[in-house]
This record gives sequence, structure tokens and C-alpha cells, in this order.
Amino acid sequence: MSTSELTANIREALAGVKERDWPVRALAVLTRAKALLQAYNLSGGRGDVRRIPNGRRNQSMNIQISTDKNITHNDLLTDHVESAVIGALGRFGERITRVEVRLSDQNSDKKESDDDMRCVIEARLGGLQPIVVSHQTATVEQAIDGAAEKLENAIERKLGRLDDSKKGGMPASGPHTID
Repeated sequence: MSTSELTANIREALAGVKERDWPVRALAVLTRAKALLQAYNLSGGRGDVRRIPNGRRNQSMNIQISTDKNITHNDLLTDHVESAVIGALGRFGERITRVEVRLSDQNSDKKESDDDMRCVIEARLGGLQPIVVSHQTATVEQAIDGAAEKLENAIERKLGRLDDSKKGGMPASGPHTID
């Protein structure tokens, strides 16, 4: 994939995006482009570049997104989720095998309620129990960003405890959940 091909892909991805959505979409496109280039380089220029690389050759972080019936699952939402997850977890990529993102509207029966969008993210790290976090707020985007930030902090703490236990500290075990 040449630079000109990448530029053309970015322009195509941004074509038709509403002006108010452009910053979020542009960030998602650029983050995805960086991941694609990284995958392309890891594969020696011949691999599958549709999955997000996790730092290991021929392996990638699998991001699964599910929504309830009240949230529309579209490309813009997918781009935002991928951007938030990659931004928060990119530095842990070599240890993460799968990320599951579940989005729901907690009070869909009530109109105009605050803090009703919930994002639950579960990350699976090789050889460890899954780490699950959730964040509930007024918008889907805020819920995604808040949960991604919590997950980054939770993984940082978990891996820090593992490093401490290798140095003679207390062992880290059991599932780790943060609300």
C-alpha cells in the first residue's frame, strides 16, 4: 500500500461525512490507517491488513462490537469504537487477544434521561483472566471513551501487579471487574 493509495483511501472514507462528524471520523480513519500500515509492514507487504495488529507477527487484536436494539450499529460507531480501543490499548497490543465491546441504552423506555448509555468492554489477555470495565453516561461516544480509559487503567494495574509478583510481591489472580 503506497502513500498515495493510503491518501486516496482516507479521502474516500471522509467523503460524504457530515461536517460536525468530521473530527471523530477523521481520527478514526487516521487511527485505522496507522493500524493498516503497521499490519502491512508486519506482514512484509503481503498479509491480511484488515485486522488490527497486536504487535506479534501473524496475530491481531480481534475487536467485537455488539449493540442492543436501541443503538444503531453503523460505520461511524465502529470507527469510534476502534479508535478508542486502539488509542487506549495499543501499547498493550502484544498481550491482548480479543476485545468485546457491548453498547446498550439502559433507559430506552424513558425519553430524555441522563446517563443511560452504557458501554461494557471485556479484554482478554493471553494467559490471564478477562478484565471487564463499564462506563455509563449521557452519550454513546462518552460511554465508549470512558470505558476505554478505565480499561487502559485496569490493564496497567493488572500488568503492574504481575510484574510486582515476579519481583516477589503478592500474586495477581482472579477476574478483574471495574464499574
